[in-house]
Amino acid sequence: MPSTHVNGIDIAYDIDGTGDPLLMIMGITGSKYHWLGFEKKFRLDYMTVRFDNRGVGETSAPPPPYPMKQMAGDVAGLLDALAIERAHVFGVSMGGMIAQEFAIGWPNRVRSLVLGCTHFGGLKQIHPPLEVQERAFIVAGKGADRAMRDILSVNLTPRFMEKRPDVVEHLMKYGLEHRMKREGFAGQLYAVSDHDTADRLGAIKVPVMVIAGDEDELIPPLNSVEIAGLIPQAQLTMLPGIGHMFWIEAPDDAAHHIRRFLK
Repeated sequence: MPSTHVNGIDIAYDIDGTGDPLLMIMGITGSKYHWLGFEKKFRLDYMTVRFDNRGVGETSAPPPPYPMKQMAGDVAGLLDALAIERAHVFGVSMGGMIAQEFAIGWPNRVRSLVLGCTHFGGLKQIHPPLEVQERAFIVAGKGADRAMRDILSVNLTPRFMEKRPDVVEHLMKYGLEHRMKREGFAGQLYAVSDHDTADRLGAIKVPVMVIAGDEDELIPPLNSVEIAGLIPQAQLTMLPGIGHMFWIEAPDDAAHHIRRFLK
């Protein structure tokens, strides 16, 4: 995979398709691999740019913390390196937080914005139950296999995990073979805790779509409702019966809604 030196680190990225640029930003602990081919649903009309965030995959993992504005600065630097002046920006989970910060701090670089399964941070965010937080983020005392299954259990609905054990095992295998460095995990956790855009979302003037699964355990879907209410003319799409990783559970439906919005 190609990489470029940006903002003091080496960022690994991948480009697919042709057309207007669509930048895809993954969530916490996720790499460009975790799109599982979702980018291919846009390749006929868009040039998709996927990359590994600071701290994960093939991108550098410097010592923490990673302030959210720094993560957004990585996005700006990557677009500069690729000579992309403006892009459609699509972020999920932590990637949606990075996308918010980028749209606010670099408004002239964003053509439209898709915010998936994310929140605006700060004191006003709606947290998941403590039990869900423990399954997602507490790894001490667990074996690697148990920790990985716990993480997947808050990202995917039980129905999907039962119906598609092949996908679950595929994600398990990748996760166990490509374990994240401690520095990267701590840095990304800091980025999420540092995120707070609630009082600034009204500054976003580009077209915005907010999308989430209505059975998202990790980031309660009411967060998406709140975000859509704070951005002028934002449109909200809820995917029924779908969990956090909606692009894996419902790729066709999600791509249909996103493509219709982008056009």
